[in-house]
Amino acid sequence: MKEILRYLSKFLDIVARPIRQMPVLFTFTLTVHALIMLIGIFMPLGSDVFLSSLLPIFDGYLVCLTAWLLRRIHLQWIPVTLFCIIDACDIFCALFYGSFININIVRLVLQTNPSESLEFLSSIIHSRATWLTIAALLGSTWIAWCIVRALRICRHRVLSLSVYTITLLAIWSATRQVPAYIQCIKCFSATDVTDFGTADYLPDLDTPLIRTLYSTAFNLTEKKELAILLETQLQVQTEACHHTCPTIVWIIGESFSKYQTPLYNHNALPVNPNLSRLCQEGRLIIYTNAVTVSNMTAKVMKSVFSTWYEGCPDSWQSHPLFPVLFRKSVYSVYYLTNQFALNDNDFWNGLGGSFLNNEKFSQELFTYRNESLYQYDMDVLGQLPSLAYEETTDKLVIFHLMGQHVEYNKRYPESFDVFKPSDFIPEYGGDKEQRIKAEYANATLYNDCVVDSIWRIYKDQDAIMLYTADHGEEVYDWRNFHERTDETRINKQVAQYQFEIPFMILMTEQFELNHKSISEAVRNNANNPIQISDISHTILGLAGIKSIHYSSSHDILSPDYNIHKQRLIGPSTDYDQLLK
Repeated sequence: MKEILRYLSKFLDIVARPIRQMPVLFTFTLTVHALIMLIGIFMPLGSDVFLSSLLPIFDGYLVCLTAWLLRRIHLQWIPVTLFCIIDACDIFCALFYGSFININIVRLVLQTNPSESLEFLSSIIHSRATWLTIAALLGSTWIAWCIVRALRICRHRVLSLSVYTITLLAIWSATRQVPAYIQCIKCFSATDVTDFGTADYLPDLDTPLIRTLYSTAFNLTEKKELAILLETQLQVQTEACHHTCPTIVWIIGESFSKYQTPLYNHNALPVNPNLSRLCQEGRLIIYTNAVTVSNMTAKVMKSVFSTWYEGCPDSWQSHPLFPVLFRKSVYSVYYLTNQFALNDNDFWNGLGGSFLNNEKFSQELFTYRNESLYQYDMDVLGQLPSLAYEETTDKLVIFHLMGQHVEYNKRYPESFDVFKPSDFIPEYGGDKEQRIKAEYANATLYNDCVVDSIWRIYKDQDAIMLYTADHGEEVYDWRNFHERTDETRINKQVAQYQFEIPFMILMTEQFELNHKSISEAVRNNANNPIQISDISHTILGLAGIKSIHYSSSHDILSPDYNIHKQRLIGPSTDYDQLLK
């Protein structure tokens, strides 16, 4: 036992050497990080008190270690300067923007040209945030010097105990921070920004250095990705367009569980009265075997808008987004979204939107798109009337709703608070779970009204309407859990409740009279296994657009559609094999 303690003491002495050699620097890093933690708590900026107080200890240790190693060649100033710049920027951003360093702030820096940089510098030089940041760094330096001086007059045992305690905390911090650094390194080699929201790439963003590395990697990857994608859109051409269907409407729903609607589950409460009526009238055709590619909206948006499909030899950025082919074919393309606002600063909007909230892409993809988001989906329809009845050109109209996205109780007005917790007897959970199930049911009821309202706009036209959910949703179906999980861990139940989705097609009476072969295909293929990523080729087929980017084997209404193709969900799970 004594031998073990002796070796442990020797190990701690070696590890603690940079701290002993540079006590003021190390204490300075702790003081600055403590200040950043307090800013995050009191502003508030959503900081995790536990993580934001302990994880930076290893970052400070790294600064001391590199400075200590570089002292012999007189370059110890490099890590110290970098530390001061990164932490000063984090403090300034919190005070000036009301947010720590994030992908949008780094994007702003990377996109700023020299003249704008000079204007920005001149505007902030007298800013209160600038002087508070300088005061924070100077004050931290003074506090660090005072702490070290006070410790030096303490007894040797007290000093050693303090150093050993901090060293042990630094070692614990390393167990969390080293994996975070590895994740950041992976981010710099990523080819798709949707990866940044997954567990393998997204670290705990609780220290200034990790926030800076992650945000920089995201923007560099996004810049490369969007540059290739934009070049692809500019070069694309179509061979011909028969303008088969004059009006195509595509509604993208959100977080719609097929197990919570009577359209698919006869035991469910009547949350879809309008769609059920349309189904009985024969206007709505329900597709029974549809799956999505991901339970993450960001990845789904890329798969459904791109003409890339599994098996293509190149990257998805090298394939056009299908609305561009419609624009090239003289279709008007309208995008009415309640999820992705242009140039929005929300993290998930940036991750999921990438091209959908980018102004350059919007100009190439859409004839018109709304610029504002709304509390409720019905308000999005108010952007449409003058466009919906425009008869001068054929049109593709895309609605992207918030649907039943969490938090469910924020997705519907008070008048749709129809279902009550007492209507549910959940097998899993208690009062809270009953309430959430009721809120989800009300959100679905409101979504039913929104979809029906869109249908009423076009029901007297020569129009076909497709409804797809981006992914499913668990609502205490087989365990005490709601929403979605990490898509890298998919079992049979997760595949069913999170990846199986409602998919339906509505055809007006005039459309069925004018397009009998399409109408027959819609009805005859309703039980075929389909994957939502094929929607782009299906919509291109409805318009009669001929292009090298159109694949009839991925058009679910084509006689060439491959019903035997592999349907991958998540990173690489074969859905059909899993359910067998």
